[in-house]
Amino acid sequence: MERIPFELITEVPPITRYWSIGVVALAALEKYGFLSSLDLLYSFDSVFRNSQYWRLITTFFYFGSLNFDLFFVLFFMVRYSRSLEENISRSRDYLWILFINSVLLIIYSSFIYPLSKLGPKLQEAIIYIWSRRNPNVRLQLFGIIEFSAAYLPFFYAIFNHLLRQLPLRGTLVDIIIGHIYFYFQDIFPKIHGYYPFNPPWKWVWVQNRLNH
Repeated sequence: MERIPFELITEVPPITRYWSIGVVALAALEKYGFLSSLDLLYSFDSVFRNSQYWRLITTFFYFGSLNFDLFFVLFFMVRYSRSLEENISRSRDYLWILFINSVLLIIYSSFIYPLSKLGPKLQEAIIYIWSRRNPNVRLQLFGIIEFSAAYLPFFYAIFNHLLRQLPLRGTLVDIIIGHIYFYFQDIFPKIHGYYPFNPPWKWVWVQNRLNH
């Protein structure tokens, strides 16, 4: 019985596992006074004018204080991040997905609408990508309302807007970012024949150099 929690953790694919462990660790360090949330959040001025580059990483691991709400969010994060990662052949390819979406979020937050806590937005963008790749999966809301997975991001956005009092521009950003990635990785190539968001190790000229 003592091995069960450890086994459950090791069953989660590596990128999702380390991401979720990092989220809990950072929340615990903040809760017990070892870190301040003000030093973890993203700020364009702090990063690019004050050279606090660590914020580019910590903002994606800081989801808030160690409380019930955090574990509620983590449940969804692990569930859908795990499912998406398990359907990708290599963990580094999934890490690249997270990287591209992270860059898009930083650009959005820097020039369109300022957001300081980008981790939850990345998690919600991943949920959007998962929902578009699994649109016919049936889900239940509170065990009562049944709906297609394609609508999950919109239920999530409504939940955040109504219950967490988050502004619409803040709640819809994950859908926007997730859709940009989904379009250029899943739809655009079918029309134009190439993948703009492919990782470097899948670029043709890189593969040709590696094969010679």
